[in-house]
Amino acid sequence: SPVIKSVKSTAEGLSVKWKRCTVPTGYLVYRKAEGEKEYTLIATIKGNTPKYTDKKVSSGKKYSYKIKQISGEYTSAYKEKGTTSTFIATVKNLIVSNSPKGVTLNWKVVKGAKGYSVWRKTGDKGKWKKIGTVKTKGGCVYNDKTTAYGKKNYYRVRAWKSSKVYGAYSKEAFLYSVNPNKPMVALTYDDGPYAPATNRILDTLEKYESRATFFVVGSRVDTYADCIRREASLGCEIANHTFSHPILTTCEPEVIKEEISKTDKLIKKYSGKDVRLVGAPGGAVSDKVRENVKHPLVNWSVDTLDWDHRTASKTVSSIKARAFDGAIILMHDLYLPTAAASEEAIPYLVSKGYQLVTVSEMLEAKGIVPQKGNLYTRG
Repeated sequence: SPVIKSVKSTAEGLSVKWKRCTVPTGYLVYRKAEGEKEYTLIATIKGNTPKYTDKKVSSGKKYSYKIKQISGEYTSAYKEKGTTSTFIATVKNLIVSNSPKGVTLNWKVVKGAKGYSVWRKTGDKGKWKKIGTVKTKGGCVYNDKTTAYGKKNYYRVRAWKSSKVYGAYSKEAFLYSVNPNKPMVALTYDDGPYAPATNRILDTLEKYESRATFFVVGSRVDTYADCIRREASLGCEIANHTFSHPILTTCEPEVIKEEISKTDKLIKKYSGKDVRLVGAPGGAVSDKVRENVKHPLVNWSVDTLDWDHRTASKTVSSIKARAFDGAIILMHDLYLPTAAASEEAIPYLVSKGYQLVTVSEMLEAKGIVPQKGNLYTRG
């Protein structure tokens, strides 16, 4: 019979360990909470792994466990042991965003927590470092004023009740920190993805540690799903440019909603991220459009007209002549000349001291909180 050796609280839940049995095909784990009359089967473990972490328990409640060995048709007798859980639940819904003060972190309250510790690492190969502590009375927000600007920063938070009782780390969240005191522009690309052009643009953005916002057409997303995944992995923003590219001012309200909803779902499917912004085809926005789009709307402050002339040199000249701090620069990643123009314009803008950021990053860094239905043309 599998004899339970220990039941201990960990950051993730209650860890149950027992003595390994001789050649079992698996184990059955049963649990009974204080006040319950019967044990409930909570897990079936294949093979001869003599441990299990029960993550579906509440802090401060006593639980007992029994283990059965499965070997052919034989099931061992029960052997039970119990303990009181003393862990704190994992922090959920960690959101990180740029702000005029640095990077702002927000998360959900953890019941029973006395405070939270905030951790950061810079770059994929960086080491985690504790950067701050937030007492419960201070809420669930932290401003990181020591962030490494222009770098990819990861954050995580854990709740604690005492020096010996603490929760698991939250899911990691990352962003590229934007320096609010340096000039920035947001390059935007409409109507894609189109792999031959989109990937060249992404190659250049990656080389110069920059990001852009891609307003994608939903009907193209399945075909070029790899582009969406790559855009997300590089920290670029994937925004909604409707499913079939209609002029929304000519559409009925239900059509507007469906065009946005279908594309939202496709972007989430391949990027793993929720859509934050919508770009109306042709920049056509009316009161009807505002009322039926559930996201903030974005147009541009610099139109390169790359879709019209399709000449790389003209696109580059337009950017050089008209870029300014806070500009939203419109291009289209359907055209190879636009990819060629990006290969020249991106290093030029970087050399002039501009941070190349997403639209959302720029709005956040400048203290602008975009609202549903409002139209934004610059940071």
